Amino acid sequence: MTKFEYMRLLILFLFMLEFVLPIKAQTQEEIIQNHLKAIGGESNWTKVKSVLIEYQIASDAGTMKVSRKIIRNKSYRNDFKFESRVPAYKDHEFYILYTPQGGWKYMPDTRDKVEGMDSSELELAKIDLDYDDPFIAYREKGINIQMMDLMYEGEKEYFKFQIHYPSGRSFICLLDTKTYLIRRMTEVNTDADNNKIFDDYRPTPEGLIFPRSITGSFGEQLITLIKINPVFPESTFKVTPPVNFR
Repeated sequence: MTKFEYMRLLILFLFMLEFVLPIKAQTQEEIIQNHLKAIGGESNWTKVKSVLIEYQIASDAGTMKVSRKIIRNKSYRNDFKFESRVPAYKDHEFYILYTPQGGWKYMPDTRDKVEGMDSSELELAKIDLDYDDPFIAYREKGINIQMMDLMYEGEKEYFKFQIHYPSGRSFICLLDTKTYLIRRMTEVNTDADNNKIFDDYRPTPEGLIFPRSITGSFGEQLITLIKINPVFPESTFKVTPPVNFR
């Protein structure tokens, strides 16, 4: 190898090192903190006590509109309204409710009655007590996070984490190495096809960053409204009788 070739390889190596080292040198906690900064800052998220998220999912069977009302780490209610040609769904309104007193559901498979959740359903339901981001206050929630090797999809590079919830559910989470935003969440050790791709991140007036598009086996979920710290009526988190049942 000539001196010129050696110098050229050395320059190329140093050039590559400049881009590789900053990523690999970061600890798990540094990456998590960078993610929290990217979504609006940890201090801003501690001010969030309640959230209203409305979205819709379109499919061949029709459109489902969902209203998620969350009092963080305490209660939530998901209301579903179907605009569908399928008689079992058409013009029906369903819901899932979780409170410190218990959980209830009125869904197509419960027919004309509201059913209480059993112990396993209650444990699984706890994952929805907060916005869909495992890194927010993960220690307080008992979430275990383990950083894995970098992952590549096409030409994109991602930080890869394994997320373990107290309920026993586990996910693989990919963070974009440039934006530190969540790109994908995939549930593992389950027969269900639970894979979500997050896109179209935009800020709220409070400076919190939310994805406006979430795509999975259910189709594309388009978020139409986000309100931070809304005040919900007390009746929101009470069991209500079935409506529009035929």
